[in-house]
Amino acid sequence: MTDDGKPNNICKKIFSSVLFNLSEKYMAESYVARAVAVNFDRLPEDVKNLLDNLQGPLQGVIKVSLMKDKIRTIRLISNVRTKIDMGFALKILNELSKDKDEKVRAEAEALKSTHPFNSP
Repeated sequence: MTDDGKPNNICKKIFSSVLFNLSEKYMAESYVARAVAVNFDRLPEDVKNLLDNLQGPLQGVIKVSLMKDKIRTIRLISNVRTKIDMGFALKILNELSKDKDEKVRAEAEALKSTHPFNSP
């Protein structure tokens, strides 16, 4: 179901259908939020829009990621910046801007300076 190692339209439709069905199941919400967030740039708009109704699970995914890998957390927030609650994202980024690791601080500050985080 791939063309030269890249998912084809059939694969994307199946993946999208599975995510839609799982997003309606309480116990699967965080898995769906994570799958959409990690693959955000490769998904059709209707699947990205699932995050509109999965803010709680998405925030949970980001909090778990924060405990494991701060750089990955920043990239995850960057992936979903058009769908994430801005207050929540900025709170995490502000925390990371004060981190003891210079790379973490720099990446958090760089992301905060981009749209939509730098909008009034």
